[in-house]
Amino acid sequence: MITLALLTALQGAVAPPGSGPAPPVVVPFQVGEHLQYAVKIGMLRVGTGTMSVQGIEWIRGIESYHFVFTLEGGVPGYRVNDRVESWTGRSDMVTRRFLKSLREGSFALDQVLDFYPDSGHYLVNGQDPKPTPEDPLDETALFYYLRAMPLQVGQTYVSNRYYMVEKNPVRIQVTKRERLKLPDGRKVDCLLLEPVMAGHDLMMRRVRAQVWLTDDQRRIPVRMRVKTPYGTLTFVLESVSQRPPAGS
Repeated sequence: MITLALLTALQGAVAPPGSGPAPPVVVPFQVGEHLQYAVKIGMLRVGTGTMSVQGIEWIRGIESYHFVFTLEGGVPGYRVNDRVESWTGRSDMVTRRFLKSLREGSFALDQVLDFYPDSGHYLVNGQDPKPTPEDPLDETALFYYLRAMPLQVGQTYVSNRYYMVEKNPVRIQVTKRERLKLPDGRKVDCLLLEPVMAGHDLMMRRVRAQVWLTDDQRRIPVRMRVKTPYGTLTFVLESVSQRPPAGS
C-alpha cells in the first residue's frame, strides 16, 4: 500500500474540467528509460525504487507502453517488495491494463485490472465490473502523462480521468521553480508540483505529496516526497539509464 499511496498522491492533472482528451503528441521519455531512486526516511536509506518504460506491447489490438514501478526495502521487522505495471495506449494515452503485486509486511495483494474504455468499465481479476471515466488513466500512466504536459509555474491543472471515479477530480499546483542536483552533479531548474486529490483534505490544502520535474524537454522526476502512515518517504534520483526494450 506504500507504493499505491505514493503513486496515488503523485497523480497528475492534465486538462481543465469538461475538456476533451488531449493526449500528448510528443512524449519526453523513450522506450528503455530506467530511473533509479534511493528511498529515504529522513537521512536513513530504507530502500530502492525504480520507474521504467519497459517496452511496447499489444493489449487487445492496441499498441501500448509498458510502464513499471518497483519499490524494495523496509526496516527491521517490516519489508516491502512492490511491483506496479501499466499498459497504456501509445497513441491515445488510455490505460488498458493495470497490475498490482504488493508485499508489505504481512499485507499481500495481487490484482490485474483490465480496462474497456468503450464500455466505461474495468474488471478486477476478470470479474467484479466497476465504472470508470472516459479515457481512464491509472496512477502510473497519469505520472507519465503529466511529464508530457506544458506545465507553467503558478498554474493549477484539473482532471477527471483517474480510473476510480470517486477519487476525481485531481488537482495539481505548479507552485515554483527550484534548483536541484542531478546524479552527475549538475544543478538544473526543476518545477515543484503539489497534487491534491478529492477527499484528501482539499479544503485544508494540505500537501500530501511533492514532485520535482526537470524544467526541460525530458521532465525527469528528480525528487519525490510523500507522507505515509510510516513517515515521510523521499525518493532521490540516483541514476538515469537507457536499457534495451524487454524481449529485444
